[in-house]
Amino acid sequence: MMHEPHGKSQTVTPIVSVARGIAPPRPVPPIELEHTDCPLCDADDVEPLFDGSDYNFGFAGQFPVVRCRRCDLVYNNPRVPPTQIEHFFDSDYAAHRHDRGRSRPARSRRASDASERVAPFGRARLLDVGCGGGNYLERMRAAGWDVFGVDPVARAIDVCHSRGLPAQRGTIPGVDLADRRFELITLLGVVGTLPRPCDTLETLRRHAAPDARLIATAFNANGLMARWAGPYWVGYDLPRECCHYTPRTLTRLLEQTGWRVERLTFRRRPTIARRSARVRALATASICWRLAASQRWLTSLISTAGVRLRSADEICVVARPA
Repeated sequence: MMHEPHGKSQTVTPIVSVARGIAPPRPVPPIELEHTDCPLCDADDVEPLFDGSDYNFGFAGQFPVVRCRRCDLVYNNPRVPPTQIEHFFDSDYAAHRHDRGRSRPARSRRASDASERVAPFGRARLLDVGCGGGNYLERMRAAGWDVFGVDPVARAIDVCHSRGLPAQRGTIPGVDLADRRFELITLLGVVGTLPRPCDTLETLRRHAAPDARLIATAFNANGLMARWAGPYWVGYDLPRECCHYTPRTLTRLLEQTGWRVERLTFRRRPTIARRSARVRALATASICWRLAASQRWLTSLISTAGVRLRSADEICVVARPA
């Protein structure tokens, strides 16, 4: 299957996105989508769910989303090859910038953010997978951690180095960690982007100190807004996220790669709810969705209800070596 850029001479159908409203899709180079077996159980037995678009940034393309009939993992198939995914990031992508969150005071952070409430222990070595421009690394270094970051995007690593943060470009497995061990390993909003999640989590398990903690967050493909907004839920973040987890499938991923889930919690993400409502309203011209998108109190209420019902937009898992 070819994913073609749009030339100027073509009649272009506008698409909806958070970044651009209703606008022509942003071009990308020709990309051959690749077939993949289930990243969680290796089966090749799927139920097609929908073909989605990039409703966050508006890049061109249709991206098929399927569910594995064996383990229930929702994932992209065929998907953008990992070597080509950089084409779907803005040059000023927020997580790769120097300024985002750098000077954010501690009191402005959510008290429920488990990744920032861990005080240094043991030798206080921290590995952040998908570190972006190093905002989290910088805050944790200030809190006393000996930090190290890994990210596949070159400009993100350049930003880390400009801030004096130790970081290396690449993926895990891939980056040479030698015999290093870490007390804290974080994958914050990264698990869904891993094309080979089992390999990554197994490798991280080998580099975990005996008393290590792993903290991972992922958008919840079984949350209230995911079910209500359907393909327009921006938490799918197609095509950058290639796997879309639920509490059940995320727990299975960790348990089968050598981790024991200690705590699983849910987070309010009213911005995700509001943006999803806006996208669906623009795409369908629905009065109900337009109302939902315009009323912050309503999307905030939906997010709060999601936490109460354990169906919020984001999952946070704390795990230890099994």
